[in-house]
Amino acid sequence: MIKSGWGKYCSRECQFKAYEEKRIKLICLECGKEFSLHPSSVARGAGKYCSRKCKDEATRDYLRITCLECGKEFEIPKYGGESSIEKLIRLELEKLGEEYKQEVPIGQFHVDFMLPKRNAVIECDGVYWHDLPEVIERDRRKDRYLRSRGYRVFRFTGDEIRESLKRWVEIALSDNGLI
Repeated sequence: MIKSGWGKYCSRECQFKAYEEKRIKLICLECGKEFSLHPSSVARGAGKYCSRKCKDEATRDYLRITCLECGKEFEIPKYGGESSIEKLIRLELEKLGEEYKQEVPIGQFHVDFMLPKRNAVIECDGVYWHDLPEVIERDRRKDRYLRSRGYRVFRFTGDEIRESLKRWVEIALSDNGLI
């Protein structure tokens, strides 16, 4: 009796052995573990992380901080409570009667304000955090991700918010607001 091997192999065992020989060996960018994928998976853009857990950890919304006392590096979640500039935006949105949600998770990121009726996001960038090179790159990835999901993204610096709060909020609330 002949076993089925999808027309090219005499058995599943031979089929999987052939597939295993074609696999590409890779190193996970998050944990450093070696893993392998079929060439078709790599062609589709996979191959950076060995697992969903590693991918999630690598793209999570954390900040890497160096302790000012001992120099040890550690990570903290981005969100640590409402900042003074977020409070200004929140109060202005409330004054205008605009529906909003604060600190909303969208994918692996959290946004400062989501305006659900406008499919828009407002991000408040304090100078200290958002001038760090790794945070600038993360903000770019975050903006690309949000735009790919159909959100209009408005990113305001602390100085912009303090100097022209009403103007920036009006731009974000306008139907064709662009920065």
